[in-house]
Amino acid sequence: MAKYLLTCACGENVVVEDAQAGGRTTCRCGKTIEIPTLRNLRHLPPAPADAATRSQAWSVRQGVFSAAIICAVFAATIGGYFWWTVPQPQEFDPVDRAQYVDQQLAVMTPLDGWKLWIAIYRDLGRDGFAEYQPQNVSLILQAQQRHRLFYTPAFAIAILALICALVAAYLPGARPRDS
Repeated sequence: MAKYLLTCACGENVVVEDAQAGGRTTCRCGKTIEIPTLRNLRHLPPAPADAATRSQAWSVRQGVFSAAIICAVFAATIGGYFWWTVPQPQEFDPVDRAQYVDQQLAVMTPLDGWKLWIAIYRDLGRDGFAEYQPQNVSLILQAQQRHRLFYTPAFAIAILALICALVAAYLPGARPRDS
């Protein structure tokens, strides 16, 4: 496939192939350049063999930018998964609780009722009234803490990777010298 040198308004030579004829390309300066048709493209100077490989190679900035974006997406995905799946304790619904207690009392034997009465009043005499909490609330709190240990650093890594990508994208780079 033949390669040609197309000159941008900034003076930079861009290597184009004949398959790109009639399309557009972007110069290193960021300007969009119209590529001539195939008939007019053949009037441009041919590109040296080493220029084509040099223009297709990634620069260090492009590599750092790409790696930082991939790292940011990966870390944000992990952080988002752990943030989204944090277990939540069930909210207390007094109507449901009253229905549950009524159902338990309906099937309870007199002996079970007496044992429950003693257990409740013994604890009330010792501890007083306490706020009702589900049995597994301590396990849920531990799971929330474990999830927080994953999503907090994952989001921090994602933010740092995005900062690295922005620095790589917007820091002025060294322009190659014409030899």
